[in-house]
Amino acid sequence: MKMLEVILLLVLVIYLFFLFIKKEKRPGWSGWIPIIVLFVVLMHFVIDGQRWQMYISYSLAAILALNVISSRFRKGNRKQANSKPSKLGQILTILGSVLGLVLIGLCAIIANIFPVPTLQAPTGQYEVGTTYLHLIDYDREEKVTDDTTDHRSLWLQAWYPAGSTDSHERALVLPESERYMGELFKRFGIPPFAASHLESVKSFSYLEAPIISGSQSFPVILYSHGLTGNLSGNTQKMEALASHGYVVYSVAHSYGTQISLKEDGTWLTTMDPNIMKPSYKISIDSAANALADQEEEAIFKRAVSPANLTAKDRLLLDSLNQLRFRNVSDHLNIRAADLSFVLNKVEQMQKGAIESKFENKLDLTKVGAFGGSLGGPSAMLFSAQDARCLVTANLDGSQFGILYQHDLNKPHMHFDTDIDWKKDLKYNDWENIGNATPYYNVVIKGAGHGNIGDQLYSSVLTRKMELLGMGTIKPERIYDILNSYLLAYFDQYLKDDESSLLKSESRFEEVNFEKYE
Repeated sequence: MKMLEVILLLVLVIYLFFLFIKKEKRPGWSGWIPIIVLFVVLMHFVIDGQRWQMYISYSLAAILALNVISSRFRKGNRKQANSKPSKLGQILTILGSVLGLVLIGLCAIIANIFPVPTLQAPTGQYEVGTTYLHLIDYDREEKVTDDTTDHRSLWLQAWYPAGSTDSHERALVLPESERYMGELFKRFGIPPFAASHLESVKSFSYLEAPIISGSQSFPVILYSHGLTGNLSGNTQKMEALASHGYVVYSVAHSYGTQISLKEDGTWLTTMDPNIMKPSYKISIDSAANALADQEEEAIFKRAVSPANLTAKDRLLLDSLNQLRFRNVSDHLNIRAADLSFVLNKVEQMQKGAIESKFENKLDLTKVGAFGGSLGGPSAMLFSAQDARCLVTANLDGSQFGILYQHDLNKPHMHFDTDIDWKKDLKYNDWENIGNATPYYNVVIKGAGHGNIGDQLYSSVLTRKMELLGMGTIKPERIYDILNSYLLAYFDQYLKDDESSLLKSESRFEEVNFEKYE
């Protein structure tokens, strides 16, 4: 909660406690507290802007202020002014005070579950610019829809080292927040307006700022979001990378993101009927899953180690995972093709064949990719299929067995959450490795799946109760951990800048770090 919001609730609580004291024994100045509360509300509106989580406190402030004002008018009646409050009146006042305290407590809880987040500023030497792009792949039919004439349409956001930012505004983190998060809220029975406060959250990226001038070119990183995620859900990581000299392209995988653009430029959200088609949902067959577990265990007992898996074993393991996740292979292949298509277009931007800020500013001999949740295996499959991608990272994403059929044969970094804190690398991690050389495993104590993104809802309460997939770790701490490892990793393999952090250095006590070659 912001400072003025805390002050508002505290002053309301103080006044309500005064109401438990008999009127004739209250200090005279206490009667002016509701007017002070109203002044705090007005200051809050001007400085911070209103937000729905505080509506209860706004209403209480207005009611109490009106009551004080009306009582001043009633004092004109001397008889009424001199009369003592009745017993019933005193009881009603106390009951009203109790109700007010309960409502203030409820307001504080709501405000903490849905806080207005403060993002962490990037630490690199460059200011950060951002821009949006809309690309259409006319060589691919949109398989998710029934329309056989439409094409795959993708919305992108790019972050890059910026030149002058003086005349440019900081971009909003979620410029269409009610559409981004509101549509997702509907799925959980929460009204879409509950996301409206996110419209005020600004990033540290300057919208449409020019890319930094000069002859320097920058490595390129592609990002893939999670299932029903969004292209700016990891803004702080993008800004951290861009501020250290990378150009990052985040891809909104249409029909698998909270909001994107259709071919005609109109908005597409996850509530579009097409997203509910079985062909683009991840379905898990529990019976097949149990059978696959038994078969997989038998295969690994026979093989002893991943290195001994035969081509027949790997084909069988791939088939078992097709049973577990009946349509995930198609799902991931669509996403991997999205990333390859974007990289094709990025190459054209570099050459000037497509007009953009990026002409002659990209080093396309140094390309990496990473993703969060389902975006992790999406990035890995893209890299396994596209030799232009040299390194990958996965933020707590399951692999769904895709690397039994495909090998990486290149560096990979995998981030795990608290559930795997004490885990040693065993044979069943083969689906994470895919012959990655080397393979880095970063396990973060206190982290939950909800900590891999910008954590727009992280608060003391959500961490204590571990709501929304949040672990107990503080946002600023996990930002530091994730950004440090991602930067060290990409710097080493895309900039040839070796980092001690990738040599089992114990900089973070929450991290269990291992390197396998």
